[in-house]
Parts: sequence; structure tokens; C-alpha cells
Amino acid sequence: AQVGDSVIVGIEEKSLLISALLLYIVPLVTMMIAAILALQWSGTDLGAMLGAVLGLVIGLLWVKGYTASSRYFLLQQPEILRLANDTLELKIAKR
Repeated sequence: AQVGDSVIVGIEEKSLLISALLLYIVPLVTMMIAAILALQWSGTDLGAMLGAVLGLVIGLLWVKGYTASSRYFLLQQPEILRLANDTLELKIAKR
């Protein structure tokens, strides 16, 4: 592709799934584990709520640290899939 060409870009499906797992599942799991442990330790609902908040913060900080690594960014690099066909887009838009 040359400078100024329209292109179609994409990322690997595996990296998209890893990102979704990291951003949504890991903080929720750490929140639940911390809430359960805090409830067992304190025996009160307030302790469980504080444990849940602490677990969520720990999970989010871990995700932030992991995504700051260069290994994570290597998976997220977009690739040029193909050149965009401008005439095809115009025909679709006119329908």
C-alpha cells in the first residue's frame, strides 16, 4: 500500500479475545474472590463490600500493569488485510 491509499485493517481474533478476557473477566474474578475472602475473615457485609472494592482495584491495577508490557502490545498490532475498493463502496452506498 502506498501513502494515501484506502486500506482495510484488522487484528487477530486471538488478541481480541485476550483483551476482552483481561478487561472484563479478570477484574470481576478478583473482585469476587476478594469479597468472599473478606466475608470469611470479617463475617460482616461491610467487610465483604470493602473486600470487593479492594479486589476490583487490585484486578484493574494488574490489568493496567500487564497491558503496559511490550508483549501485550505486540499482539495488538493491526495488519493491512487488503486495499479498499472505492468503487465497490460507492455502489453499495447508492443502493
